[in-house]
Amino acid sequence: MFFKRLKCLIFSAILFITLIPVQGLAEETNIGFPRWGKILVEFIVADGMNGKIQVDSTDLDFGDSPKYTYPTLSGMDFVFKVIPNANYHIKEVLINGVPATPTNAPNEYTIHSISRNTMVQVSFEIDKYTVDLVQPSEGGSITFNGGNGNNSFEHGSSATMTFSPHPGYRLNKIFYTEDDGTKHDVDNDSNIHALPHNAFSWTISNIDRNIKVHAEFSTNTNNSF
Repeated sequence: MFFKRLKCLIFSAILFITLIPVQGLAEETNIGFPRWGKILVEFIVADGMNGKIQVDSTDLDFGDSPKYTYPTLSGMDFVFKVIPNANYHIKEVLINGVPATPTNAPNEYTIHSISRNTMVQVSFEIDKYTVDLVQPSEGGSITFNGGNGNNSFEHGSSATMTFSPHPGYRLNKIFYTEDDGTKHDVDNDSNIHALPHNAFSWTISNIDRNIKVHAEFSTNTNNSF
């Protein structure tokens, strides 16, 4: 029995002495052994859950909360994707308060050799489009309803314009063009309404692209409206 206990003590001493240099090397080089759960990544989505976040190709389930905490391995590269819903885009991604840019692939972000608890803040924004008013060379003017001059509109919204003729002129034609030059006549649009002083208003609904609005004015004898 004595010799059996002596053998156990000798083995324990050898194992302890062997592990001391390994532990010292890990501390000196800061390599360490990855440990599950030692690092937490907290995702926070601001301004509405208008997209999703993926880790290892798996959607994170936020439920009804804007926050999700993900445990990961210390010293590893932590990769996640931010995918906006249709008609939305990524407004901002902050990693510990610092703006981040995608790495390797669109909408993919990497935290290299993650070594501490990290906060990732994500916000989405609805797509916006411009409605430019191309002023005619003569005969009248085009303004947004209310005259605020704002030409940026959210996806799916509406814009109302007023077409005002100069004295001796009348509105003859309304049309708009897309960025690729495609032309759309709106002369018979039900959203064209007569206003005092021979002016007209027109509302375009469900805006989903950039457009340029044009108008043609002619003398009173050639009015089309």
